[in-house]
Amino acid sequence: MYLIYDPSGTVAHVGRTTRGRSGLFQRLRNHLAGQSSFVVLFLKGRPSLLRKGYSYSWVVIPHPRVRALVEALATGVLCPRHIGTGKATA
Repeated sequence: MYLIYDPSGTVAHVGRTTRGRSGLFQRLRNHLAGQSSFVVLFLKGRPSLLRKGYSYSWVVIPHPRVRALVEALATGVLCPRHIGTGKATA
């Protein structure tokens, strides 16, 4: 699981890397290339904003069930306006 923080230090995105071929590195590269719903919806297709004060951290959770539960809780509690409705937010 990884977190992306906006320039003010607020969690802007909670993500996971279970499908990434190269794990976390690949997933962050996807964000920087504009290939994620976070960039498309939240940053309105401007991945360059990630290089302007955004920061990243991660948590390694080896047990798949615990990881899924922590990701769900973190997404529900911390995460973002762009998750949950299936529609872009204003």
